[in-house]
Amino acid sequence: MSLIVFLRSDIFSRIMSFASERDKIPFRHLTWSEPSLLFRVIENRIDYSSDGVTSPDVLWEKYFCKHIDGIPLRTYVQSLILPRPRDIVFLFKTALQEAVNKGHSKVEEEDFKAAEYSYSEYALQSLFPENGGRIKNLESILYEFAGEKSIINKEELEESLRKNTLTNIEDIIRILCEMTFIGQEIQEGKFEYYSEKRSTQITDKLADRLSERNSCSKRYQINPAFHAYLEIEKVNLPIPSP
Repeated sequence: MSLIVFLRSDIFSRIMSFASERDKIPFRHLTWSEPSLLFRVIENRIDYSSDGVTSPDVLWEKYFCKHIDGIPLRTYVQSLILPRPRDIVFLFKTALQEAVNKGHSKVEEEDFKAAEYSYSEYALQSLFPENGGRIKNLESILYEFAGEKSIINKEELEESLRKNTLTNIEDIIRILCEMTFIGQEIQEGKFEYYSEKRSTQITDKLADRLSERNSCSKRYQINPAFHAYLEIEKVNLPIPSP
């Protein structure tokens, strides 16, 4: 008999830090870096509730609007949420509730925009248990970014952090990157958040090289998932392809 246990990555990391023989623990990471996998979660849930009578193409046409602020729905969702099943499920459930309350026959653009604030609050609140006590006063530290620009340089980031912590600032920045609250600029106008697509060391090195090449301070971007709740001032950047 084999026992399979599914754990969130942050919980798994904490458990592994106490394991005495890590090399003897078999495990496999389930990655959600491919957006189509996340949208399949929504498709499968609706397909199950409708007894499998609707194809994916018809499903999106029948139940959801096509664009948000002129951006294709999938691209909008992909650029907004943290790439986790629970996040996309929360956003769609909240948008659906908005549509039902407003008597809409499908989930419209205004329903998703209303759901964005609730999702943003949910995403921010999820950081507190994931912190695991690594950062003291995390709530105060994150709230310090309310009304901030979405893109800030390292000096501005350090100034905000010093207002609420005496801990090593470099350690705090690293943890905020691990929690994907902030991402680093790796190319002109392109920011990358830690993920399982590639090693975090490569992301760090690309950001350092860009800063050295341009002889300027490193820049960071606050994750769009937290913009609505913290009323972050958005900066127009290229939208990722779906």
